Amino acid sequence: GAGCPAGVSCQSGSCTLPDGGAGACESDSDCPAGQSCSAFGTCAAASCAGALAGASCTLPDTATDGTGICCGSTCSDSLWDQSNCGGCGIACGAGQQCLYGDCAPAIACGSANPGEVCLVSSGVEGICCGSSCVDFNGDAQNCGGCGAACPVGASCFGGFCFSQDGGFAACTPPAVGCPAGTLCGDGLCEAASCGSGVDFCFLGVDSFAGACCGGSCVDLTIDPANCGSCGTTCASGVCVAPGYSNAPSLGLCLPPVSSGSCGSAGGCPQDGSENCVDDVCLENDCASLESYLCATPSGRAGACCLDETVGVFCADLANDPANCGGCGNTCPSGQSCVDGVCSGSVSPCLAGHVNDGCTLASGPFGICCPGGGCSDPSSDAQNCGGCGNACAAGQSCVAGVCG
Repeated sequence: GAGCPAGVSCQSGSCTLPDGGAGACESDSDCPAGQSCSAFGTCAAASCAGALAGASCTLPDTATDGTGICCGSTCSDSLWDQSNCGGCGIACGAGQQCLYGDCAPAIACGSANPGEVCLVSSGVEGICCGSSCVDFNGDAQNCGGCGAACPVGASCFGGFCFSQDGGFAACTPPAVGCPAGTLCGDGLCEAASCGSGVDFCFLGVDSFAGACCGGSCVDLTIDPANCGSCGTTCASGVCVAPGYSNAPSLGLCLPPVSSGSCGSAGGCPQDGSENCVDDVCLENDCASLESYLCATPSGRAGACCLDETVGVFCADLANDPANCGGCGNTCPSGQSCVDGVCSGSVSPCLAGHVNDGCTLASGPFGICCPGGGCSDPSSDAQNCGGCGNACAAGQSCVAGVCG
């Protein structure tokens, strides 16, 4: 029952244009009679009335997949439907829920599994936010993720916020359009502080949401006291943030300096491609892109960073003032880098807070920049509009622009 748009042929099970490209529908008018265009550009039965069992049908735009299957007169999302899990008539038993088309033990949301996939109700995928399973595809208070709220008056479809006229909806920093108690970060309204049931929180206007750990909002990608997960402490004092596409999505502790022998690893390769650092064999360079960590020429553990001019290279994040604590975090001239922190850094912008939001003495919003305290990007000539954007001699910073 899955049809191709008009003028498009079916080749090897895919709708294909005459020039060989993928042929997808954009609206219902592109599809054969009786079919409609799904959110994923495929044509399928608009209604299951009279359709054969198992025929493809079109699900609402808020569904995880654009097409379902006809089970009786109902279009079922067999990835999440308790009564039709993986196929028509396959029902999950007591204490089970349908996840990705398989019956699995039911998930109880709590503090131990924030963000885990769960089932809001039969046929509706969700994620754990606090003790509740929420529909991140349609919940305006958790749109696309826990605690990511849409601006006031906007609705959530498919994990994105839309205004009443159908366009994308985004807030304006620091809090224009946001509900009370939230601040605008990356276009969404995030909790200004961590409280009961709050898992994710505001880090800064250009940052993804932070995580609530012990009542504090932290950055799991760079915080050495909460590296990758709440309470994971780095002995080296450096939590490495993702630097390129092969990197982990959360922070990774930089191994501390020690006299490891790599005996537990059976020794490092004899071709000299790797060195032993803290009893771990690390690549001497990042050419293969197989590992995120690497061995620097000084014998310390480093991280693979990507630079548009030189490509991928191994940086000593613990000591390099050009990459202090993270790729591209440059300390101001004359400052050194010690354990991933620029020597001029002061509270609250110490380790684990570079580029995070902070509170200015003169107002609600600032940003932590390397080698300093809380900076106002709207007026700081050394960090105009963002960290490291220094204005030229004779210029000043007005509304985040040098002039």
